[in-house]
Amino acid sequence: MPIHSLEDLAKRLKVSRRTVSRVLREEKNVSPLLRERVARYLKREDYVPNAQASRLAAGRVPVVGLVFPESFLPSMDDYAARVIRGVLQAAQLRDHQVTFYAFKNLDLAEACRLHQGKRVGGLLFVAFGPSDFKALQTLRGRDVPVVSANLICPGVDSFDCDNVLGGYLAAKHLLEAGRKRVAFLHGDPGWVSSNDRFRGFKKALDEGGQVPRPELVQNAYYSMSAAHDAVLKMLGRRGARPDAIFAANDLMCMGAYAAVREHSLRVPEDVALIGFDDIPVCGLPILETTLSSIAQPLDDIARAATDRLMDLMESETVSAPIHRLFPPKLVVRESSGGAQPHRWA
Repeated sequence: MPIHSLEDLAKRLKVSRRTVSRVLREEKNVSPLLRERVARYLKREDYVPNAQASRLAAGRVPVVGLVFPESFLPSMDDYAARVIRGVLQAAQLRDHQVTFYAFKNLDLAEACRLHQGKRVGGLLFVAFGPSDFKALQTLRGRDVPVVSANLICPGVDSFDCDNVLGGYLAAKHLLEAGRKRVAFLHGDPGWVSSNDRFRGFKKALDEGGQVPRPELVQNAYYSMSAAHDAVLKMLGRRGARPDAIFAANDLMCMGAYAAVREHSLRVPEDVALIGFDDIPVCGLPILETTLSSIAQPLDDIARAATDRLMDLMESETVSAPIHRLFPPKLVVRESSGGAQPHRWA
């Protein structure tokens, strides 16, 4: 007769279910004789314990709650897809499940209920803003395993791209190509990532003996259409026309490209362009001019954040929070003059 549960095993060994659970979890406070007796029986019966059942018996829920802002739902783009892929890969390796949630505004009470109701063992928050710091910190203070990805939150385990370095690499690349009037398309001053990319941009300009020109710094809110309109205005100013544009994401870079072409200017000869994120379309030969970009390792960030969350879910003690930044990579293509144009065979 097969063994279906811890109760079956305990009954056959004539010990308590709690004792069997302690042996399977390899706890130290079990007598060597009992441990050996259980081990012999399991070997004879060829019993393979269910990892998830064992964790549940220990009061741990092997389910990662992946939480996005509700604003992500209408356009689950490459950014979200790569984060989800990284989370699923890490969870699968450790026999954890993943469930998805979205909050318009981070609901602290509901987040607590998800954990207390054993629907999740921990929560991984992706791309929430500084306005949510207090809620994340409160969750951690209530012993809810919580990790932040793509934003560094003080006092909470956090994993992100080094956006300052990314902004620096982009601007330095344009300056080293001889550009003198480099514009910056800001995502939104309310977003930490965009602010950090602007900080890196300013650092590179400062090293090159330049300062950002106010008329060449425009907010485009991570929007292709807003970037298009902003660049049209910049190009329409006599004497202040940029000869290079760094956009804080690739969608804005595409909007900038369209505006440059509407002015009958050439990319990169008249205006060089570089974006951020390195979404797949940037390098596709279907584009008339492939786009340079800063690639952030989203899959690696997501995997590391998920691993850390699972460690917290399985830990008996609360450890000091980890903050880790992942270096981005400069990817040079035609739009900044660093690659030969693609030619169809």
